Amino acid sequence: MIAEELALYLQTMGHGTKNVDLFLGFQPDSPDDCITVYDESASVLEESHALSTDACGVQVLVRNQSYTSARDTLIAIHQDLAGFGGEPFVSGGKMVHAVFIVTSPTSIGRDDKGRSEWTAHYWMRVESQGDLFRS
Repeated sequence: MIAEELALYLQTMGHGTKNVDLFLGFQPDSPDDCITVYDESASVLEESHALSTDACGVQVLVRNQSYTSARDTLIAIHQDLAGFGGEPFVSGGKMVHAVFIVTSPTSIGRDDKGRSEWTAHYWMRVESQGDLFRS
C-alpha cells in the first residue's frame, strides 16, 4: 500500500508532522486540526495484470475547527498530488507512475465535536514490489 509513503511526502511538503498532526490509517480524537491518510482499494486496469504495476487507492481527510482552513489545507495537498508522477513519494520508495483524482476535495460536514472535515480520494499507479506471480 502507498499511504505511508504518501504521508511522508505530505510531511516533506510542509503539510504536517507524522504522529503530531499527520496520521496514517486512524484519526485520533485530538488534535482538533489534523490530516489523516488512509489506504483504500483501487480497481486494476485489465492491461495492468501483465505489468509490474499495482493500483493503490488513498483517502486524504482533513479536520479543522475552521471550515475554510480545512478546505484550504486539502486544496494545497490536492495541488501537490494532482498530476504527480514519474518519481517516488520518498527516496527509496515505490515508483509512482501517476496519481489520478477519484473525487475532488469536498466537505463532508462536521464531526460530532463540530469540527469541519474535508476529504478527497486518489487512485495511483505504482511500481509493484511483489509480483512474482506475474511470471
